Amino acid sequence: MKGNYHTHTYRCHHATMEADEAYVKAAIAAHFDILAFTDHFPFDYTEYPCPFHDRMDLSEVEDYLSSIRSLKEKYADQIQILVGYEAEYYPEHLEHYKKMRRDVDLMIVGQHFKRCLDMDYADGVSDEDLDLLAEQLEGALSSGLFCYLAHPDYFMMGRNHWDEACERFARRVAEMSLRYNIPIEVNLGGLKYGKRVIDGEEVYNYPYRPFWEVISQYPCKVIYGVDAHASANLTDEFRKQEVEELLRGLSLNLVNTIEIK
Repeated sequence: MKGNYHTHTYRCHHATMEADEAYVKAAIAAHFDILAFTDHFPFDYTEYPCPFHDRMDLSEVEDYLSSIRSLKEKYADQIQILVGYEAEYYPEHLEHYKKMRRDVDLMIVGQHFKRCLDMDYADGVSDEDLDLLAEQLEGALSSGLFCYLAHPDYFMMGRNHWDEACERFARRVAEMSLRYNIPIEVNLGGLKYGKRVIDGEEVYNYPYRPFWEVISQYPCKVIYGVDAHASANLTDEFRKQEVEELLRGLSLNLVNTIEIK
């Protein structure tokens, strides 16, 4: 890995309370060339209350941008630092996305909820939900606002088996990745949830090998993402080695950097 485009801060309210600079120092220790902070996108929580309070608040945006830009300048001779957001995509918020995108370097899409800050895909995913998820991701990638698709196999948190519907969804992800030339992420952070039994086998929820077996049949770009919620995640070799073993033998089109759009 030459960098990481998926890094959170304490402002998401479910990461460690470390200073932003701790992540920069860890990235330098890991010999990264690029570190992109992409904390969870702030919606208007007066209209869409966040039941778990695990997203950045709009009142925290100014401090977030100021802090990362200061670090970008301070460490300019050691590492390239970018600032942006990881967002769920809902078309009714398109103007808000456009407004927030103007002030940052990048946005990545990471779809956790079926509706805005409500009904987590981790709590259960039907075949119809997979169709909805595919439509949401298609809308995000076609919008031109996002340059990276995070944890596309997150939906396996809410499935107890892999079937034709899952394979069909994986193929749709591969096809839209190619259509919009946007890389998809092998997310190292899924390991934090440990293993459970899916189809009689004890495995991680994600990365989930059958999903990536489908992706390996396509030339779409694939990139590792730390999904850091603690600075130590950036120097954690175990997660990367564990995922590399999990995907061993698959012909994935791995890249180290992405095009910022």
